[in-house]
Amino acid sequence: MAKQRVVNTKFWSDNWVREKLNQLDRYLFLYFLTNEHTRISGIYELPMSSLSFETGFSRDELIGTLLPRLEPKIIVFEGWVIMPNFLKHQNINNPKIKAAVENEMEDVPIEIIEKAIAYGYPMDNLSQKREVKKRKEKKREVKVIAFSRLGKDSEINPEWLDSVSWEEWERYRREIKKTLTPMSRVKQLKLLEENKEDQKEIINNSILNGWAGLFPLKKVKETKQPRTFTAK
Repeated sequence: MAKQRVVNTKFWSDNWVREKLNQLDRYLFLYFLTNEHTRISGIYELPMSSLSFETGFSRDELIGTLLPRLEPKIIVFEGWVIMPNFLKHQNINNPKIKAAVENEMEDVPIEIIEKAIAYGYPMDNLSQKREVKKRKEKKREVKVIAFSRLGKDSEINPEWLDSVSWEEWERYRREIKKTLTPMSRVKQLKLLEENKEDQKEIINNSILNGWAGLFPLKKVKETKQPRTFTAK
């Protein structure tokens, strides 16, 4: 079902908009308010590939110049959009709206919620604030258990792990909307542990091929040279 968003006419006379944003910035700002991915909470998932395609801006243009100019009003982080002031313009005292916001927040990763709070996202009116701590503790507990099964006890970041490549892999999985489950994380880390020297190449190979899983690199088998006979 199509959504409708009402943009306040004072947008054009807002001092921050008039002084800080040029015409391209304003176009992009309105896009974040009105695109089909928006949600009433003001926090929604939006892969960089979709953002680039729908706005017509390249990834480099967005990351290098356009998105930084919209901060702190709009934050794009790990494939999610955060609009800290969006909720202030909603009738959060309406039980239906409040319930809808809290329902949406259930799907938001804990790190995104923490980022939103850091930028002033108003959680005071939501029971979700209490849930953030519970979800954070539960997530930490799951990680501890998962790595314990790998023989890492409570170690969250194994020393052998290429953390940069692994973070890139987790970000890629979120962009394709296949966030790692605790079980899949355990299995994939186990595979990387068994192939430590190739872990970066294994991750890059899966991303380049659009795969959702990690696979050992295929070893090139030595081919036997044909026997040659010389006539005497």
